[in-house]
Amino acid sequence: MFDIVRWNKAYDLLNSETTDGYLRSYERGKNEYQPIPQRQIDLSGGNIQQY
Repeated sequence: MFDIVRWNKAYDLLNSETTDGYLRSYERGKNEYQPIPQRQIDLSGGNIQQY
């Protein structure tokens, strides 16, 4: 997912209908961010926080 967001292809690829008729929805400025894995937060020793 990161690469298609970085290359600005996510909106075009993810705002479409699937082969089984399901409509996918992607919003720029909202769906680019993913949660930081808890393990990475723990390993950072307090340097990383999730808001």
